[in-house]
Amino acid sequence: MMMLHGTSQFPGPRIIKHKDDKAVCEFQSGLFYAYGPLYANPEAEAGSITQVAWTYFVDQTRRDPDLMNKIKGIQMLPEQIMSESPPDLEGQDEWKGNPNGTSSDHQNATEEIKREDEKMIKDYYRIKIGEVVKEAKSVYDGPNIDEMRESRFIYMMINHGCLFLLQMFVFLGLGVNQLKDLSGLSGPDLDILFGSDHKDIETRKNRFTKSAVFPGNQIPLLVLKKLIDSSSFFKKVVLEENWEKPSSSSSSSPDLVLKSVLYDLILGPVLKTHTQEATTDILHGLHSRLVGKHGNEALALIDSKTNNLDTQTDNQRIPMSSVTEMYSKGMHFKGVSGMAITEIKIKGSVFTKKVLHLPVFTFNEMTKYLYKCLKGYENDQGQSEKVVNYYLQFLRDIVQRDQDVLLLRQKGVIQVQVQNDDHEVVEYLGEVATDDATLTTHHFRTVKLAITHHHLKPWYYKYLTGPLFSITLSIISLTFSILAYFSRKT
Repeated sequence: MMMLHGTSQFPGPRIIKHKDDKAVCEFQSGLFYAYGPLYANPEAEAGSITQVAWTYFVDQTRRDPDLMNKIKGIQMLPEQIMSESPPDLEGQDEWKGNPNGTSSDHQNATEEIKREDEKMIKDYYRIKIGEVVKEAKSVYDGPNIDEMRESRFIYMMINHGCLFLLQMFVFLGLGVNQLKDLSGLSGPDLDILFGSDHKDIETRKNRFTKSAVFPGNQIPLLVLKKLIDSSSFFKKVVLEENWEKPSSSSSSSPDLVLKSVLYDLILGPVLKTHTQEATTDILHGLHSRLVGKHGNEALALIDSKTNNLDTQTDNQRIPMSSVTEMYSKGMHFKGVSGMAITEIKIKGSVFTKKVLHLPVFTFNEMTKYLYKCLKGYENDQGQSEKVVNYYLQFLRDIVQRDQDVLLLRQKGVIQVQVQNDDHEVVEYLGEVATDDATLTTHHFRTVKLAITHHHLKPWYYKYLTGPLFSITLSIISLTFSILAYFSRKT
């Protein structure tokens, strides 16, 4: 937990401000959306997709009399709309009401009303985001954000937040045509925002998922929540739409997990179906969901239970056999949808087989990208327990050949899109896993030690060869002797 401005605590890690060269190229080529200020280009904002998103939001707000009455009813004090300079001058190049219009002297009455409405909406949301601007800026790690003018930061948060929420609605199932029909904007503007045809829309959904999970390309969650408030068009969309709640318990593919996280973090509190979670951004929430919803508590509990482990193994790489080798010696496997990484465990008793329960690993393009982002996220945060990193290393240790993938597919642990992708899974794990002997977590060390202590023998092996078996034979022999004695008496 870190202190903000010496007075409050903000839960969760900071959004690391770093630039990825490949991501910059993808953003510049239109394959990557800029949601946070990291990849924003101030000179290119006017007329860009983020500016169209803001224009769409203003258009929807103006069309709703109830929303406008609420906004007009807000008593704005002079100090609320004044910060570094008067509102007419502050950020005037950033907040262009109508890029295609002329000067106010030549506008008709309708255009003048639109300008006044937009200024009112702009000032209202500048105040709303201004309430959390210091907290939002402090979430980012880097001097460039600290030095950014407050008006510029607020402008970017609102424009990019509008774009994120509109694209999130489509990703969660709201029809594009429904959003287009609500707007009075021109066709070209709507195509810029939502896409022109089915193929384009699907491409944009994939681009959204990639952009939403990239480290550093995050919008603080408290900003998004401010944009969905009692006077927001976004909140009306949430309340009026019949949303299908993603099932986190049955989710196995990363895009379904992302849908569940977005629903719970943003829609859930509005719909009263989910309480607010202490998290800074979407990627942090996604990481917590995959590691374990209460990952820190789970890891602390694991730490308390493993203090008696052999200290010599703490900093040593525990050798692991492959899946097929373990299976041949009595270990079984089961894939569990919705299982968190910190819930991986071996189940079984004296009279049942040992079964290693693992989360379902869905292998596709999104998976490959997501886990790389989560690895980078953990590395940036400097976490001592790099759970995702070690999970990938654990999978790489036990998945060594195509036959291992085939067996885990049969057991429901691995799901691949194409049956012939087994070798690609092996190659991916070899590429993405970190080969670091010092990289460890108490949880996986416990699982590995449980496997090695089992000696990878059939479940009944130790009971047929150990002291317990000798004691059992002695008891059986004594029982038969007593029965024989009493039978002779009778």
